[in-house]
Amino acid sequence: MGATRAHYFRLLYALLCLAIYANVWGQGWQGKGFPLFLLSGMIGIALGDFCTFQSLRFISPRLAVLVVQCLCVPFAALIEWVWLGTALTTSQITGSGVILLGTTLSLLPGIHLPGVMRSILLGGALTTCGSLFQAIGAVITRRANEINLADSLILDGMSAAYQRICGAVILMSIIYGLIRMTSSKQPTQESKTSLQQWRRAIPWIVANGTAGMVLGVASFQWALMKTPAAIVLSIVALTPLVVIPIAWLLDRERPKLLSMIGSIIAVGGVLILTMAH
Repeated sequence: MGATRAHYFRLLYALLCLAIYANVWGQGWQGKGFPLFLLSGMIGIALGDFCTFQSLRFISPRLAVLVVQCLCVPFAALIEWVWLGTALTTSQITGSGVILLGTTLSLLPGIHLPGVMRSILLGGALTTCGSLFQAIGAVITRRANEINLADSLILDGMSAAYQRICGAVILMSIIYGLIRMTSSKQPTQESKTSLQQWRRAIPWIVANGTAGMVLGVASFQWALMKTPAAIVLSIVALTPLVVIPIAWLLDRERPKLLSMIGSIIAVGGVLILTMAH
């Protein structure tokens, strides 16, 4: 279906699910931090994921994930320190660094750089932008939570995720519309999706939206209520490691020794963060 279309429709699906929860059982659009949650979704989810998805056209998925997950942490730490005055302790910096080291080692065996320098540069630029946007979105979320707490409101994770997804859908609707207008003049393979392709893609969009956008973003919001963005993003950087056993089970992609060593090191980083907390 193409990166843009898949990203857009998983957001629409997540918006539907979270809207039902937030408006029936949750807190809907409550809170003075609502405008910042909208902005956070526009920057962190819409632009951040858009850049990351587009980078897959130029560099390998493992390299894209590695760059985005690892750069998010220092970006978030710097932005949060400058804007909110949140400084990390030595133990927190050490734990985050160990996680990033372990994740890097575990992903290195599967990275295959393209032979064309232009692809590397474009992919690197997109992933760097993606990580910066995601870091900005996370820090804006922290500020939105602070505003709500000052007003004696504690927003549950799924309602906060709903407010962020609203912002993401607004901006992605504009981006998707502009791309559709362009592709109608110059049709591409991505713009020519058959009904059969839609039927094959929908279950994967639903699965991705449920795991990543609904449950994943809600958990992310809960974490950001009390934990610095750099720490949360450090633990989120463990995400690629979860793929290793799944790929082994589904695709028979046996993990390399370096990947297993890197995974153990990364988990050690989480233990350091836990003991520091």
